[in-house]
Amino acid sequence: MRDSFVEVLSFQLKRLVPVSFSVLLILVSCIPYHFVFSKYIIADVSLMCVYFWASYRRDLFGIGSAFFLGLITDCLSLSPIGLNVMADMTAFLLTNIFRGYVNTRAFTVSWSGFALVALGAYAFKWLVASFYYSTFLPLPGICLGYVTTLLLYPLIARINIFVQNWLLSGEEAVYEQG
Repeated sequence: MRDSFVEVLSFQLKRLVPVSFSVLLILVSCIPYHFVFSKYIIADVSLMCVYFWASYRRDLFGIGSAFFLGLITDCLSLSPIGLNVMADMTAFLLTNIFRGYVNTRAFTVSWSGFALVALGAYAFKWLVASFYYSTFLPLPGICLGYVTTLLLYPLIARINIFVQNWLLSGEEAVYEQG
């Protein structure tokens, strides 16, 4: 039986929800905030979105989406092109390895899994950027970014859960766990 044009269009628009909303969050994170340490406190929103959508909605978020988000992040930040692309794609692959364990547990387990994936991504980015600039980058800035990313992950996850539950049908919804 043929699907109507509206059903096909609705299905295709639902497939764009994770990537388009993640791009929106990345754009919002690039808005300059004027407070004392705002230039040092930079969270990796693309990494958070890649981890969340790869954990909970693998059917709507693939490695191409991770590539696209990394490319957007590279273009908006002043990092070398390809640095966030490789970090996001690696995070996507690591998340897929541990996805069955992480998304069936409490949120604290998911958050711990994100902490490990983010640690690997930040270590990778630090090594590659240090090699690119031919000098070791200062670790306090990298560690501050890592901690900021870890502390903001629950907020970004809640926003993504809300969007996922609101825009996608009820039987596909991600319901929060304790």
